Amino acid sequence: MATNENKSQAQASKGIDRSALAYRGPPLPMVPDDLVVPGILHLDDVDERLWIPQAPDVWFRPLLLSVSGGFFVNILRVRKSGILSRHRHAGCVHATVLKGRWHYLEHDWWATEGGYAFEPPGDIHTLEVPDDVPEMITMFHVTGAYIYVDQDGIPVGVEDVFSKLEKAKKHYEEVGLGADYVNRFVRRPRLANIAYDSKEENHLLAISVLSILQFTSLIQLPRSPERSLERFAWRLFQAPFSDSLGEFMIMEPTDAFDPSICASLHNKIVSFLTQQALAHNNVLVHNFFDAYGDEAEAIRDCLTEPLINFLENIDIMISNDPESSPVMNFAPHLCVPNPNEFWVLNGGLPNLSGEDHENWIVLYLGTEQEIGIYIDLDTHLCTWQREVMPRMRTWYPLQTALQLWLNIYASGRFQPSVGLEAISDTANHRRYIAADLTRDLKAYHNLLVAIQSRSPGNTTSDELGLVGEETLNKFHISGFLRDYFLNARRPSFAYIAPGLQIPSTTWLQEILDEDRGSERYEFVRRDGKVLRDDEPREPDWMQQGSSNWVGEPLPLFPGPKIESVSAVFERENAKFLVDGISGVYSWPDLISEDAVQLILPNPIGDNGWVREGNPDAVTDTENVPESLVNNDSLYQYGWCPFLPSHLPHLSTNLDNWRQLVEKGEWSVGLDGVEGGIEVFRVADTEEHARSYRLTACFDG
Repeated sequence: MATNENKSQAQASKGIDRSALAYRGPPLPMVPDDLVVPGILHLDDVDERLWIPQAPDVWFRPLLLSVSGGFFVNILRVRKSGILSRHRHAGCVHATVLKGRWHYLEHDWWATEGGYAFEPPGDIHTLEVPDDVPEMITMFHVTGAYIYVDQDGIPVGVEDVFSKLEKAKKHYEEVGLGADYVNRFVRRPRLANIAYDSKEENHLLAISVLSILQFTSLIQLPRSPERSLERFAWRLFQAPFSDSLGEFMIMEPTDAFDPSICASLHNKIVSFLTQQALAHNNVLVHNFFDAYGDEAEAIRDCLTEPLINFLENIDIMISNDPESSPVMNFAPHLCVPNPNEFWVLNGGLPNLSGEDHENWIVLYLGTEQEIGIYIDLDTHLCTWQREVMPRMRTWYPLQTALQLWLNIYASGRFQPSVGLEAISDTANHRRYIAADLTRDLKAYHNLLVAIQSRSPGNTTSDELGLVGEETLNKFHISGFLRDYFLNARRPSFAYIAPGLQIPSTTWLQEILDEDRGSERYEFVRRDGKVLRDDEPREPDWMQQGSSNWVGEPLPLFPGPKIESVSAVFERENAKFLVDGISGVYSWPDLISEDAVQLILPNPIGDNGWVREGNPDAVTDTENVPESLVNNDSLYQYGWCPFLPSHLPHLSTNLDNWRQLVEKGEWSVGLDGVEGGIEVFRVADTEEHARSYRLTACFDG
């Protein structure tokens, strides 16, 4: 009987069309959810709240935001004519015109209703909507980023899936849909569909997945014993996925030096410089040894094979006329690699064991007084040194440094420069870009919300501006600080942090009127105008400019009067204080206009718990150097391994304060955050120190 049943089942299965059967195997690892958005062609029958303002008379509607794939699909709606933007594409773009028509000034074709256009990576063009088109609607599939450029191709801004995501979150929150409404359009790899019952099974599966990714060159995995594939895989399955798979992979440090990846990053940076190189009579040569000829060949035997591989594959700019045409800088603070500078000032450098050795080179010489980026020929790790007699430093993969500099170029902050232009008053390093103001205002307003939601009165205010335009004009306050004062919302309470108040027009005018003619005034102003480091003044500028100030420090959130100062603070920074006022000062430095310093009424740090955010901070609580006990010791980064030393952005401090409010470490009353400025002194105690420490400047 059983035999007959099996026979009949086999005969029945022969009649089944197996091509029509659904897949029944296990799901592939890390596959995102699929996504269906209905009615995208119903252009006039859609909830208006779904359209997100991008610019005046320009909106976008997201369809897909792939944070792991680095692309997005959206519908762009334009209700104005004329020039929309000039931009360069970092990846492929596919456009389908749903309504109207448009074209690029640089091309003779038109994108018309119902048509499709392909835009290749690297293309630079200017989008124009003609006067006779009242409404243009196009669906764009954008890979990578829009890099907005000026007429000469110099980057002035960037837009990608992450900026789209932030705009969408903010808009949906404002229109009542909720910030999490955008999540329906976001796709990222999921680990839930491949999780097994035990950590061991997850561990083995992770190794398999990462091995496939490594084999297909989708990611670069660590190769050192300390950061093995197994350890990396274990961490992958113990930590939740971030919004960006790429960020998760990149931020896991790797000690490996991959010459091809580093050469590719180097060359991408050089691509930002090629247009300006021609104007400066520079020529581009692919291969370090071809560019420098005998000078480079003479040192080949002193270099390692991986480093030679890197140098053979990088683009080098050299001058056609060295007597009159300087060579382009690799970055505002770095020169292009030059064999004549590799062993500059090599008098012995501490290696990872702390012992002196000489097996290193200066790969990228500094353009200013700093020496530059060293690379160790034993480990191929790099670090930034500024002293002639270097001290022990933490060393990092060159890939990490190159990726950071490339990101800064893409943001528009780094600009092409030559010679001393790198540190001049021109825009070769844009210390203030629009993204700075956006970030700082967001952090400020988030802090206000955190305080107001915990205030017994729970009152809000929509009053825009902290200081009036007339006062800002009177005292020649410009740049970031001006824009911040004009665009920050005034809350109904007075204290934004313990002992620190929100500024006002009356207050600022009074203290600057009283300051006229003071020693500080004569130091930073002349005839009411703010001086710069490159303007002559007495005494010698080298003595006066020791703090690298490039703009007037002014109190942003004032506190009480200074009571005592350390010897170091007296020598370096006390001369910048307005009327002896403590508090958070806007303190423009060589990196950012929105840099800030918290100045306390008395020095802090003698307990040894106040630590700098960057590596190599002194951690001794028994014998604290006197030089570390200062009025401005809190919220400092310290030495930076990839850039000249710099202060934190305003948003960094504000985000820290918001966390202190949200965690309940700061109490809130009717007038804002309670307690005097002495509350900050708990930062120098073991119990509270971590709550006041910054993370490394290159981690955020």
